[in-house]
Amino acid sequence: MKIFGIFASALLILSSCSNSIKLNLDKENAISGDISSYVEVVDESPYEILVETEGTGEFKTETPYIVVTLKSLKKFDQITPEGKNSIVFELNLLDNNAVKVGSAMFHCSEVEDIKNLLVSTNGTQKFKFYAYVTPGTDFFKENDLSSAKKISIKGNWEYIQGYDGTYSGTVNSEASNETSLSGAGSCDEMLEGYEKFMNDYIEVLTKYKEDPNDAALMGEYTTLMTEASQWASKTVDCGTDPAFAAKLSAIQMKIATAASGM
Repeated sequence: MKIFGIFASALLILSSCSNSIKLNLDKENAISGDISSYVEVVDESPYEILVETEGTGEFKTETPYIVVTLKSLKKFDQITPEGKNSIVFELNLLDNNAVKVGSAMFHCSEVEDIKNLLVSTNGTQKFKFYAYVTPGTDFFKENDLSSAKKISIKGNWEYIQGYDGTYSGTVNSEASNETSLSGAGSCDEMLEGYEKFMNDYIEVLTKYKEDPNDAALMGEYTTLMTEASQWASKTVDCGTDPAFAAKLSAIQMKIATAASGM
């Protein structure tokens, strides 16, 4: 049995839609941060804030995102700073005077795709920048975006738990995902890692239930979304082993039971 998009099996993506907000690229401040001399933004104005809907009922979450195409200008040659291990992109909404609008911030946590773009010499890649949304809230009601007219991108070194941080040599994303699983040794080891990730996910949901205003949850959420994007692209071939299917089903049932009790 071949499992695709493991994390996606725990969440049902229902739809993707857009709203009426149209944004242009701020050409004078299009890109900044540690990657400013290595990457440029491909101007595809106007940009739309799309919405991805996940879950059902009281667990329904609508997550806004913006798709932006980036192009590498030269091979990334920076030495990884102490205490950092990955480049993370963020997108800011600006008014006509290039002033940031509100507190809304969009992040791209596809660290492997970001790395592949940076180490290439002339690569182009589309990225999804997702906004943080507190479960149960409406992003567009919580954020006044009436003055948002432009976007800009920033890329800086950050620390992502569990990431190798190697930025030398082009890495094929699909091959890398296959290797990371098959190299781990077995389907049991893959399931062990998946179960740990989902346990962390439940823990964050529990913390949110106890204190929805906990500011520290945003950092944990960002880390989880980075891991989620990695799990969603992993593939593992476990043949027709019924034991594997039973273990996977048990993990998913555990997640569903925990969520239903919140």
